[in-house]
Amino acid sequence: MRRFLMAGAALLALTGAAQADPVFSTNFTIDHCTGTCGPAGTNFGTLTLTDTAAGVDFLITVNSAAFNFNGAGLNTFNFTTDNTPVLTAASFSNFSSNFLNPVINITPVQQDGFGRFLYGVENSNNGTSTDPISFSVAGLNFSDFQKSVNGDPSVFFTIDVLGLNGKTGLIGSQFAGNVIEPQVAAVPEASTWAMMLLGFVGISVLGVKKSGRKFRFA
Repeated sequence: MRRFLMAGAALLALTGAAQADPVFSTNFTIDHCTGTCGPAGTNFGTLTLTDTAAGVDFLITVNSAAFNFNGAGLNTFNFTTDNTPVLTAASFSNFSSNFLNPVINITPVQQDGFGRFLYGVENSNNGTSTDPISFSVAGLNFSDFQKSVNGDPSVFFTIDVLGLNGKTGLIGSQFAGNVIEPQVAAVPEASTWAMMLLGFVGISVLGVKKSGRKFRFA
């Protein structure tokens, strides 16, 4: 029994140590291509953000479309923040293989009808790709993100795509509210696992005691 209790105590000591990083996900559905890049309501891609101890990890995938690189002044991906912290080119790292030569724009730039964004990335090579784009930005938190300025509409993020009909342009992501709310990971945390195991241990101990009980008859 002592061993069971020691194991349970060790698990409780790990409570909070294995908690998952906050995650946020949004779809790119606001079509701002000239003449539209696809039917109304098309989901052109998905952005997944992971808030880590070092900053934020970005993962962008496309659905039934392709990323359009070096789009004549339109960045492949755009976002804006409250500028705290101020990001530099050195803040961006870990680009995926289809961004071997990324161009990092760290000055405010107007991005078509979506308005002005503070930061953008694009590929120095022309062409398109359907491979996911991923990179990291040091120092960021979810609370730092803001919508673009003077957009129609203003959005948090955009991607430049080659559409389903061969046209190119920006697609924005929009969601309710003006702040990014992290999503709770659908996996038990360390404390949950510990309590579950302690419960099983308790049941097992009671079972052992019951089975080992002796009765005397008068």
